[in-house]
Amino acid sequence: MKRLMLLRHAKSDWGNEGLPDFERPLNARGVKDALRMGVELQQRGDVPELLVTSTAVRALETVHNVTSAFGEAFESQIELEPRLYGASSESIIYHARSLPDTVSFAMLVGHNPGMEEAVARLTGQWNPDGMKTCTLASIEFDTDQWQNIADGEGTLNWILYPADLR
Repeated sequence: MKRLMLLRHAKSDWGNEGLPDFERPLNARGVKDALRMGVELQQRGDVPELLVTSTAVRALETVHNVTSAFGEAFESQIELEPRLYGASSESIIYHARSLPDTVSFAMLVGHNPGMEEAVARLTGQWNPDGMKTCTLASIEFDTDQWQNIADGEGTLNWILYPADLR
């Protein structure tokens, strides 16, 4: 069994119009939402073994805030993947299929529309509410090898929205 979480980065700050998209940080709400998401995951015992994240500033800050809530017991590995910035659903699924089979539970952190479309493709379920910022989807696959995950083969365990935690 493999479990994949797909997390869209938290709300970013649009206050500096001259800042390139890649360099936009989180705004105050984004920081709070990412911290709340981390606390929720820690309380559920849903701490992934491996996190693979886009290298955009807002994605990195999201990962930092989510994982800071895990506390000292956090032993997961974090990998930076520049190709997750603006990645299509195809690219996101490619990265999921490339995860090491020694990992059973992983999280990919990225951007829309790719994240939203990847959830829909992998589960065969379109979510009319989409993947707002800092939304997290948990998907399970009945396989022992990441390379075997396929469109429509995943079971959507849940989708968690930051508004659910406020």
